[in-house]
Amino acid sequence: MQRGQISFMLDRRMSRRRKTVPSRPRRSQGCVDADVRKPEFREANESETDDVLTALEGFAMRLAYLGIVGTLLVAGPAFAADASIPDPEPQTIAAENLEARWQFGGAAYLWAPSIHGTSGFKGLPPIDVDASFSDILDNLDVAFMGVAEAGYDRYGIFTDLIYTKMSASGTGPYGIARFSVENEMLVASLMGEYRLLQQDKSTLDVMAGGRLWYVGVDIDVTVPNAPIGYPAGASFSDDEIWVDPMLGIKGRLQGNSPWYVTGWGMVGGFGVSSDFAWDAFGGVGYELNHRWSFVAGYRGLGVDYSNDGFVFDVVQHGPIFGAVLHF
Repeated sequence: MQRGQISFMLDRRMSRRRKTVPSRPRRSQGCVDADVRKPEFREANESETDDVLTALEGFAMRLAYLGIVGTLLVAGPAFAADASIPDPEPQTIAAENLEARWQFGGAAYLWAPSIHGTSGFKGLPPIDVDASFSDILDNLDVAFMGVAEAGYDRYGIFTDLIYTKMSASGTGPYGIARFSVENEMLVASLMGEYRLLQQDKSTLDVMAGGRLWYVGVDIDVTVPNAPIGYPAGASFSDDEIWVDPMLGIKGRLQGNSPWYVTGWGMVGGFGVSSDFAWDAFGGVGYELNHRWSFVAGYRGLGVDYSNDGFVFDVVQHGPIFGAVLHF
């Protein structure tokens, strides 16, 4: 029989089988021959060729299935590798994602204040205080001033620290007595923040927290030529620590220019510790890059506190200069 006739006969039998042969149940292991040869699952006039064709057809379908699965298993890692080969391009972070990241900033600054007011210590009458910055600088031993801030989304923490230590010595009227004075002052603020408004780089925050004050003084007086029976000197020492509740607002205004305006205002005390306390700052800044900026402005700070003979009712104000680091 020629090849063309065999192909024609196979095609006719395959088409007849598709119309008449019911689907066979799944074969169990070890019973292949018995299941294939059951007469109820095929017509009586079908020959063994039908079984061979069926087996070949199933085998071809299994090869096709395995080929598709193999292609996916091989091509899947290939597609992933192709996607990871190019260098990553810079991506723009959405505003809502940028706000949700932790942000930190800190500044060391120089404040050159003058001091005016009234100060008194236990055992001594209050005296008027009027000292310029040059007077303070002449007697300054140690000073540290810094601001730090951390923010997450709309919430943040603001801290401000001022520490000064000064000392002075001199001679009293007519050279009868000599004295030495040492003064320490610490002002530490811790405020929680909530961002009310933000438009690009312009922001407006409200703040609430507390401010700790420490003021200490040591005074030594000596009388070198004191008459017999009179003291040759005396010492006075006093210090006070108190905490004031504080409320405030802080803002920054900036457009497309690297120049910006910044400032804050705070009030507190409310009779809890001091009768009244306040703090105000305003300045102009310049962004050198995304990490560094510089600020120059003016700051005033005041407190009115008294307790059991201790009086500290002073105002400090003067120019301020600082370098700010953002990260």
